Amino acid sequence: ACKNCRNCELSGLDTNPDLIIIKPEEKSNILSVTMIRELIGFFSSRPLVSDRKVAIIAEAETMNLNAANAVLKILEEPPSDAVLLLTSRRTALLPKTFLSRCQQIFIPNPPRVQVLKWMEENIPEKTISMLRQSVWGSPLELLAQLTTETPNSTILDEVVADITSISQGDRDIISLS
Repeated sequence: ACKNCRNCELSGLDTNPDLIIIKPEEKSNILSVTMIRELIGFFSSRPLVSDRKVAIIAEAETMNLNAANAVLKILEEPPSDAVLLLTSRRTALLPKTFLSRCQQIFIPNPPRVQVLKWMEENIPEKTISMLRQSVWGSPLELLAQLTTETPNSTILDEVVADITSISQGDRDIISLS
């Protein structure tokens, strides 16, 4: 974003009427059909300040079946003045019909040095010392796992502890298997 034009200013303030971001509900971690109906309503009007309307569906793999079917209707007959972006960390969980109707852009994980720098800026110091030797994946996924009270967070803690103990020579891989 250039941060100078009206669209960027409005987007930065979360007030751009031509931009909508749909995320999974916090409690259920699911994108529901109700949320997608909101998107259909959003696309039913013309853009107000931009040339196009832009919708971002974050974590598209969390859609339930009814939501996926509603999105498929949009993908089959997209509005001419609309851009729909689907983000997913696990594209294998998306319906095959999505993949055949969308242009896929893969964004690789950043280099390890960049991940470690980002961790130092975004994760508490006590956690960094435990993770420093074992993190190679997506830093946003790591942060999500560390800051939620989901079962995955517990699993991640156990895996990191195991990897750390192996890397420090306290345990061997055979004893963990």
